[in-house]
Amino acid sequence: MVKSKTIAPMPTMKELTDYLNAQTGKIGKRELARAFGIKGDNRIELKRMVKDLKSQGLIETERHGRRIGAKGVLPERVVVEITGTDSMGDLIARPLEWVGDTHAPQIIITKD
Repeated sequence: MVKSKTIAPMPTMKELTDYLNAQTGKIGKRELARAFGIKGDNRIELKRMVKDLKSQGLIETERHGRRIGAKGVLPERVVVEITGTDSMGDLIARPLEWVGDTHAPQIIITKD
């Protein structure tokens, strides 16, 4: 008996953006391909789809373009600059690097 290899269907653009929006930070293209079971020559098509999503402004890449993610979302880890304190004494910060069409988000660092 010969096993037939099943080729995973390519995800839709919506499936890609939904997956990236569900992540807590940016991921690599390999991780994205693995999540959808994409192998071989289909990775070229996946790269084209990612490029299209980026050109449409639906996703973004980090500065070096190796990691991709939802647009305007803070990564899981981020270097911040403390800019002050609020009335409760909690620290107010902003990310040192921010890619997006909006202003960098304000981050409140609280005591637990």
